Amino acid sequence: MRSIAIYCVRRRNPIMKESVPQIMRACTKRSTREQYRSLLQRLVLISLLLSGFAGAQSDLQTTAEQILKESGVTGGLIVHVGCGDGRLTAALFTQQGRLVHGLDSDSARIESARRYIQSRNLYGPVSVDLWSGSRLPYADHLARLVVVSPSAPVPPKEEILRVLAPNGKALFLDESLTVKKGSTIEKPWPELMDHWTHYLYDSSNNAVSKDRIVGPLRSMRWAAEPNWLRSHNWYSSFMAMVSAGGRLFYLIDTGPAPLAGQKTGTEPPQRWQLMARDAFSGVELWGMLLADSWDARDYEFTGPAGSLWGTPLTVNRRVVATDERVFATLKYRGPVSILDAATGSILGEVKTPGHVEEILHRDGVLYLRVRDIPPRPEKMPGGGQRAKLAELYSDYIKNLPPERVVAARAENGEVLWESPARLVAGGSLAAAQGRVCYHDLKDIVALDAKTGKELWRTPASPSFPADRTLVRGIESPVVLYKDYALFSAGDGLVCLDAATGKQLWKNPRARIGIGFSAPTQLDVINGIVWAGTGRMGAGLDVKTGAEARRLDLGEMLARGHHIRCFRGKATERYLITPMRGAEFIDLEGEGLNMVHDWMRGACGYGVMPANGLLYGTPDPCQCYSGTKVNGFNAFAAQIPAGIDIEGKTFAARLERGPAFAGDLPSQISDFKSQIAQSQSAEWPMYRRDAARSGSAPAARVPTTLTPRWSASLGGDLTQPVIAEGRVLVCDRASHTIHCLDAATGQRRWDFIAGGPVDTPPTLAGGRAFLGGSDGWVYCLQANDGAVIWRFRAAPGDQRIVAREKVESVWPCHGSVIVSNGLVYATAGRSSFLDEGIFVFALDAATGEVRHHGRLEGPWPSREQLRAGVRKSSEGGRASDEENGGGEAKGGKKSAKSGAASKASSAPAGTVNALNVVDFSKDWATGYDTEGARSDILVSDGAALYMSQAKLDMTLRQVPTPRSKWDGRRAMGARHLMATAGFLDDTYFHRASWLYSDTWPGFPTATGAANAGVILVFDRERSYAAKLYGTSRYPDHPTGSGVRLVADRLDAPSYTLDEKPGGGGGVGTAWDRGAPPVWETGIPLLARAMVVTTDADGKGQAVFVAGAPDVTPEGDSMAAYDGRTGAKLVSVAAADGEKLAECDLSAAPVFDGMAAAMDSLFVSLENGELLRLGSSR
Repeated sequence: MRSIAIYCVRRRNPIMKESVPQIMRACTKRSTREQYRSLLQRLVLISLLLSGFAGAQSDLQTTAEQILKESGVTGGLIVHVGCGDGRLTAALFTQQGRLVHGLDSDSARIESARRYIQSRNLYGPVSVDLWSGSRLPYADHLARLVVVSPSAPVPPKEEILRVLAPNGKALFLDESLTVKKGSTIEKPWPELMDHWTHYLYDSSNNAVSKDRIVGPLRSMRWAAEPNWLRSHNWYSSFMAMVSAGGRLFYLIDTGPAPLAGQKTGTEPPQRWQLMARDAFSGVELWGMLLADSWDARDYEFTGPAGSLWGTPLTVNRRVVATDERVFATLKYRGPVSILDAATGSILGEVKTPGHVEEILHRDGVLYLRVRDIPPRPEKMPGGGQRAKLAELYSDYIKNLPPERVVAARAENGEVLWESPARLVAGGSLAAAQGRVCYHDLKDIVALDAKTGKELWRTPASPSFPADRTLVRGIESPVVLYKDYALFSAGDGLVCLDAATGKQLWKNPRARIGIGFSAPTQLDVINGIVWAGTGRMGAGLDVKTGAEARRLDLGEMLARGHHIRCFRGKATERYLITPMRGAEFIDLEGEGLNMVHDWMRGACGYGVMPANGLLYGTPDPCQCYSGTKVNGFNAFAAQIPAGIDIEGKTFAARLERGPAFAGDLPSQISDFKSQIAQSQSAEWPMYRRDAARSGSAPAARVPTTLTPRWSASLGGDLTQPVIAEGRVLVCDRASHTIHCLDAATGQRRWDFIAGGPVDTPPTLAGGRAFLGGSDGWVYCLQANDGAVIWRFRAAPGDQRIVAREKVESVWPCHGSVIVSNGLVYATAGRSSFLDEGIFVFALDAATGEVRHHGRLEGPWPSREQLRAGVRKSSEGGRASDEENGGGEAKGGKKSAKSGAASKASSAPAGTVNALNVVDFSKDWATGYDTEGARSDILVSDGAALYMSQAKLDMTLRQVPTPRSKWDGRRAMGARHLMATAGFLDDTYFHRASWLYSDTWPGFPTATGAANAGVILVFDRERSYAAKLYGTSRYPDHPTGSGVRLVADRLDAPSYTLDEKPGGGGGVGTAWDRGAPPVWETGIPLLARAMVVTTDADGKGQAVFVAGAPDVTPEGDSMAAYDGRTGAKLVSVAAADGEKLAECDLSAAPVFDGMAAAMDSLFVSLENGELLRLGSSR
């Protein structure tokens, strides 16, 4: 299992002076999909930069460099209108940190351009597509540069301005491909759009953006990795994000998830980086590997060591940005470095003794909190020993060395003044209106911003008692607003005259809350102060402290769970609270109040409203598992214009290809159903059948395997599919479907789709059916790849950037289901985004729509918002105390004996669904909401399943009633499901695959029967690779490989609090209700599995492939970096006895193995497709 992240060439960067050998060493854990593609692109790019193209291409390279020089664009998405043969389009890709997307109105030119770009090994970061009409196929504010060739139809100016990012440019070329004089269009920064340059907006600590475009979330604008924080039980791995000049900057630890926990048996390795992305497209601009200079184990005493709550919130104040510069500490204990925002090049540093804990920037001056290394107890008590921690923290505070506040020129780091401080309370430092203020745990202190001289000092008690402050070492910020300084002291909210320090008023009932290990909210908006733990009912007049406004929200902010682990933010129109996800409270009439339980922010950081978007950051939460949109995402309030949600344009969206014949329907008389488990020796779709079993009936694969052939295809391969003597496999990196001869491995044909294809096609009736992330469903002739028909399932033609690829707002998964002559496919990401997920049943012969539907919302009404969500304490469990945050609100704990009694009466094989309370009428609880998230379809022939959603075969939605507060849902039939989606390959400890008739909801299912990080099943049993135990916390012992476990398909499972006989514990995880059939250790990090069966469907052999989980010389990252080799192991399905093993040249891609023709076909991470069989 290996991923290699390569960043842009920064020739003057002393941290990362790159050569080919150094690039090879700069391995950074990311998604497997970025692996060899990134390395190959970098090596090709270096070759081009060193040698250039020959002849005409060399001239085009010079032309492209001149165009880019005139534009001033250094990164982001470049759109080339009129791409022609693709040569200039390819030349515009001169460095990492850019994506190039070309458009042309001629299909022949598009085909030629694709082949040319593919020949340069650039397809993916450079891609082209067909376009006609006046509307450009992009989301608003997406492109940094639009280049219009002379032969292209010129889009209207207003359309170009729509797609350009603020400060972006459009250049028009003449016949000689030089920029026409006076023709350049530059998009100004919108007056209603704002930046976010500090953790709390700016140096004033008033976390209120002036952005008037940000609003309740309705649209995805870009998506990026990672899918998760590393762990729920390790230091927060995403911190300090800020934005300026249309760029994002943040700190991230990209180490692998299984090595981030307190029970792994080793110190989790870390790979901290300072990263930059384009704020409008999400394109990765540059990254700086901080190597050993940043180590979370150096964090001072702020709580339980090695836990999510041991991360000092002051880490968020280590990065500050302006349009041209980034100021950051590149070592945890070190100075401030000054970086070029566009390239990441280091320009200088502020030289001052000690290390910098916090950074502010105001009017060209940096204000720094500087301290010596604080002492730390030799041994820290556990997180549950709050009293002991509080005692230690009090002693720790008394023994801290004195600190300093330092001012330095932002331009060159020249120190202007230093002011000694007894202490500077974490997060309290603020600067505005010519003053620098902080709290020293006794007084609020004000300094003259020009000289550093003390102006005044006013006593103020600490914000929180020691047993709360210790969790993050954080205090209330001093908030500077116009002529006022506000601080939430222990005895109430205090407002001081900022000029004199005189107390103007104090309100003991209004103060910032601690929330769940983080202060909640203290914002001043248009003269009204909003503070508290989240109820936010009353706003106070900043001048007098009197109530100025009261919000009538009802129970909208009732959480039903602990408050999220991050601070709330705001804009001038909306309070954005952290109760369950991100709640928008409209301060201008309350007409647009809305909750977004289906998204999150990183623990300790949260979300950020800026650039007209709300940025949702990676999280470790299992709540709302059936709907939560995971990853690093940018959301907009504006739904794409010009889309067809009613199906009025179906006819226009269906295109006949050159292979479509007039009598084709009669030629295809019988499309066999691919739902039932065929007894053939083929593997015609992803995981062989629509049930996604991963089983190969009557495959006769020998247990001792030797290579029959290998094909070096390159890129990022999917699982292969095999039928009628052909092997088809997709390269996600280059949008290409490869067809090979199954007997010899010789290539037969390639097809380049309009976007990445994430899973392999479905083969049926001599045709290949697939969906593309361009939003189209394709039908190809399997013998030559010619297009028979294609249907645009996306309701509009609009592109965004997702994980460094240009794709539709409504992508389709590659694997579609073909059943009874119909092709079932979906388009979309979430029922809450971009008008929902669109579902189709298309005629397999013609592509015509036979059934269609849409999963949208549900959006709670005003009355539902006021009523609030069902709290878990109302359904049999007191939530807040047992979940570690706040006080329980109403309700009583129910007797667990009753629940156990209910559980014991459940039928065998049921992952128990208790009707303790009827939750089916509630739109949401504190752990679950109605709605759907896109995933690969699964079918048992009677219904279709996608995450927690269920449809019948005519695409009518079938209810999946919530049976308990935690989101368990009765699905009606057992089937395979993946709580984080089938394509999530991260091994995140709260995600699992399972075979069940119950969606598991909030409780982690890793310890259940028929569950694991990947599994396969036959007619009687499942075979699961288990990396974790029953706990919902990471407990994989480093170097131990996986446990391969066989279970009866009807084996029962229960949550810990409901297990028959009194399992004990709380209902946060599932446990098995019966022993496994067998269990054995496999010393691999299992990445791919197949089970072969006899003609009756009974298992014969289980094949498991992956990297050996070993730690040579204590190097726990070796297996995850692909430095331990790879193996394929077979065991007997009857008893788990080892049969054989063989070496592989590289680890398989996740779920990248298939069985057919008496052989295994394996897609490897090095881009190789391998057939293994007998030695004949």
